[in-house]
Amino acid sequence: MVMLLSVSTLGAKNLDSPGTSAISVPMPNFKVTNEMLYRELMEIKLKLAQHDEKFKSIDQQRFEAIDRRFEAIEQRFDEIDAQFDRLYSILLALTGVFTTLVVAVITLIFWDRRTMLKQAKKEVTEGLQMR
Repeated sequence: MVMLLSVSTLGAKNLDSPGTSAISVPMPNFKVTNEMLYRELMEIKLKLAQHDEKFKSIDQQRFEAIDRRFEAIEQRFDEIDAQFDRLYSILLALTGVFTTLVVAVITLIFWDRRTMLKQAKKEVTEGLQMR
């Protein structure tokens, strides 16, 4: 890749139309010195350093934005975990209530059956004794 120097430093004329990329061609009988090359390279280095600084600041801003998003997502996950804990506690309480009700109904059924059988047995024995 051949890089030609800008008009301001070397006194070259631009062959392209305005608004396009600036490619410059040195004029005839014009010598390029090491000092001119060095000055142009330093300008390029300065521009690159400025671009690097700009990109570093943009990268830093993006990383900070991503960190804020991750913190927000982590907070949402914590809130969802808290909701699951509350739901688990409610379901545990409901399970306890239904278990108690089932045990109470089964106990009532056995007690009623035993009471009914005692009464039936008593009536049968009294009926047999009367005969």
